[in-house]
Amino acid sequence: MNKQFAFLTASIVLLTALEPAAATATQAPESQPQAMDSPKHDELHKLFERVHEGGTRAHKSYGDVMLHHIDELKLSDDQIGKIVRIHRDNQQKIKEIAKKLRETQRSAYQLFLNPASDEADIRNAAKRHTEMFDTLVDTALNSRAAINAVLTPEQLNRLKTLKAQP
Repeated sequence: MNKQFAFLTASIVLLTALEPAAATATQAPESQPQAMDSPKHDELHKLFERVHEGGTRAHKSYGDVMLHHIDELKLSDDQIGKIVRIHRDNQQKIKEIAKKLRETQRSAYQLFLNPASDEADIRNAAKRHTEMFDTLVDTALNSRAAINAVLTPEQLNRLKTLKAQP
């Protein structure tokens, strides 16, 4: 829960363009794009690292992987913002689906352990669990496709050469 709060806080900070950090950092004029080695970009990268350190989530998402490779992919601030929004929305959907997935698993397991349960009921509960898992996979794949759509063809090719971190 603390990690999710930290991530949401980081997202809000990102989406409000890091005004406190901007006051202390030397910035290029608004009309010029930010360089990837700008103080603002460095602050963003540090912020994401802090958010992802020591978290309680058991698994990384595709958005986590993308945000880990900000520098290697040379993502612009606009791209980072889009990816964070997609990632945040996806995490909320995944959280809701995961809750339902645990419920369907628990239900199927309880039916299985009950000697009075009918085999058809057990199979139906298992089928509902499988359908919920398929929903989880579909949601994750849709998020992955949306994140990949933010990248340029060169960035996408570069991403494919990077190895996944454990």
